Amino acid sequence: MQVIFLANVISWFGTHSGYERLPGYIRALGVETRSYVPKEAFLHRAGGKAASLWRGQGRCDQCNAFARLRLELALRMDKRRLGHLLYGEGHLAFWRDVPPSLLRRSVLTLHQPPSSMVEASIRALPSCRHAILLWQGARDWFESKMAGGRARFIRYGVDVDFFTPGGSATESGSPPPARVLFSGLHLRNTAMLSRVVLKWNRHRGNIHFDLLVPPQGRTLPGLEDLRGLPNVTWHAGLPDTALRELYRQARFLLLPMQDSGASTAVLEALACGLPIVTTDMGGIRDYGGGTLFPVVKNDDDDGMIALMEDYLARPAWRDEVGARCRAFAESELAWPVIARQHLDFYREIAP
Repeated sequence: MQVIFLANVISWFGTHSGYERLPGYIRALGVETRSYVPKEAFLHRAGGKAASLWRGQGRCDQCNAFARLRLELALRMDKRRLGHLLYGEGHLAFWRDVPPSLLRRSVLTLHQPPSSMVEASIRALPSCRHAILLWQGARDWFESKMAGGRARFIRYGVDVDFFTPGGSATESGSPPPARVLFSGLHLRNTAMLSRVVLKWNRHRGNIHFDLLVPPQGRTLPGLEDLRGLPNVTWHAGLPDTALRELYRQARFLLLPMQDSGASTAVLEALACGLPIVTTDMGGIRDYGGGTLFPVVKNDDDDGMIALMEDYLARPAWRDEVGARCRAFAESELAWPVIARQHLDFYREIAP
């Protein structure tokens, strides 16, 4: 068996983050692999334009279209090959046009909850024969749309060798105030974040908030109200080691969510032994919410503030939660563990 990946690169991920790390771990298991990655180059754009015209697919990202064409040709050339589209939502509406024999040898990983899927992708779900979901709450919904296809829940992986705990924030001599980290944009409840930060500052003020948010996302609801606050530092475009240091310096990850599939920030925090203060939404429980660490209801500002207070007032309990998070990451989320689960699924569906 050979696995051919279509592996989009997410620009804001470093070399130790992202689902596109999976092919390397599959190779380490002794499986022959090949990866096609969309590239901004004239040949790729021209080839993609020809492919989209041939398929009658109208306007689309031409570099993605060329990568899909290369994957299709590779699968046509050898019936023993299996294709895996790592970011399936971006390709689903176009991949449905390949022959049924290729669809049966294709796996698409779907990262997004139904609430954030575009209508074109939802309409294309009946063509999807094999899907991997990074959380399990919506599995029945996806399979009901897949016209006999099946969806397998396999957790997202994390590099537990790179994302590791540092010294305990309660023992390292870090000066007050305590540091707390918020990270990301997608599906975050930024309005709740803003309310929590402003309420905290009015009554307490012993926290410095590190907000890892790219500049183009700082106009999301509520975030403009946090600009200029003396206890807020904005970050973007950090190298891997600086990102890891933010996790290590923080007392907890503050991450109110509107919905969730699998969150890179959650996994990296778990691997760093960092407790997570988040809302009980989407796939959070598949990654320890409610068992490893407490969660609060969405938009329950007072509940979130009370949990923050608990972590700061009870450092021994905070360290206990952090140790549980790290142990879970090592046993359940490490990429070698996750890669073996993917390989088992490939073998089930391989021709």
